[in-house]
Amino acid sequence: EGRDASECIDVFPGIGINNELSGNVIDICPVGAMLDKDFMFQQRVWFLKTAPSIDPLTSSGDNINIEHNNNKVYRVKPRTNWDVNMFWITDEVRYGWKFVHDESRVTEMNEDAELIAADKLQQADNIALLVSPMMSCEDAWLLGQLVRSMDSSAIIGLGPVPTVGEDKTFKSGFTIRSEKAPNARGVKRALGDALDYDEWKKQMSGADTVVVTGNYPASWGTPEIAENQTLILIDTIKNDLTDSADVFLPAATWAEKAGTFENYDNKLQLFERAIHPLGDSQAEGQIAMNLQALVDDMEATVFNAATVRRRMADTGIAGMLEVELPQNTNRVDTDMPLSEV
Repeated sequence: EGRDASECIDVFPGIGINNELSGNVIDICPVGAMLDKDFMFQQRVWFLKTAPSIDPLTSSGDNINIEHNNNKVYRVKPRTNWDVNMFWITDEVRYGWKFVHDESRVTEMNEDAELIAADKLQQADNIALLVSPMMSCEDAWLLGQLVRSMDSSAIIGLGPVPTVGEDKTFKSGFTIRSEKAPNARGVKRALGDALDYDEWKKQMSGADTVVVTGNYPASWGTPEIAENQTLILIDTIKNDLTDSADVFLPAATWAEKAGTFENYDNKLQLFERAIHPLGDSQAEGQIAMNLQALVDDMEATVFNAATVRRRMADTGIAGMLEVELPQNTNRVDTDMPLSEV
């Protein structure tokens, strides 16, 4: 709008950009004139570092970059992958990461919480484990190994998989998935015989100790899970189960760890850690290794996603060694494309 020195780039007068992909105009603007109010004045771009990651909110598996500095996430941008999301992401993915630093995060662990959890698992006769579809394949496998080492007939299930509406596919082939969990298929791959949530709820009544994982970006859970049973809750955000838990172990979000997600099309993709876990929170896989070490009276080892994938492959889980590591870049590109003159 305007002319000559008063000319500026803007959206069409009186018509706002209001759709699921509106944030992409920031990325495709050829001169960097379109800015993101959500990020504006938050951080100088040249201070940001980037970590290659995967959409943590839906089953699309869209490739993204997490841009961060001083252990804080500042924004999420698309990472080009022509086989998955091309160069698009939804606004849901672009702005849905705020739970990482939300005030509802629980990042403090009570003294001796892991020791108490390990003791309760050792004393249990029948264990039930509910593994969230928000977790990585590596985390899910380690938790499964922990529980099965104490109860070979443990009741293991996949947590509820949220869905909203129906899939929406654009002419280019880019699809917005209605399934709002990144790794339901990967968790089933890692655990082998996980029950669906409804069936797990029916069978878990026979357990005296229940291990539940969350890591959903919003409150979830039903109080009846904790009725008349010892509840060990591994989660990131306060929910209906938090106050009922006998032991609470704070978990890291996807931005605070590395791992693998399997998307809607059964494509396994790796993501890297962007920031260090906040407070006392840890990857669920690290928590599982800590508890196993306490049970075995050994020193705990440090969680390494690549090492866990090799162990998974050794047990016959397919695909864990064929996943390529995404290219990592320490600094972000400028928002404005540059051309040599």
